[in-house]
Amino acid sequence: MAQTIAVEITGDGKIHVEYGGFVGNSCYQEAEQLKHFLKTYGVDVEVIRQDPTKNELEVRKLENQTSVGSGG
Repeated sequence: MAQTIAVEITGDGKIHVEYGGFVGNSCYQEAEQLKHFLKTYGVDVEVIRQDPTKNELEVRKLENQTSVGSGG
């Protein structure tokens, strides 16, 4: 799965960032890097950790089953 970072800036100036395709906590490392980058431009960011949704867990389970079954 490709790694993606989707950024949405709302009308009231709030920034919402979603990370996809990252393994384990690596998305939080990326979030911290983005936070420090934005801080250099005077933008304060709070990183909020969220557990994967049920749908994300199901997708991961499907991907794992597919990769296990596709060996050579």
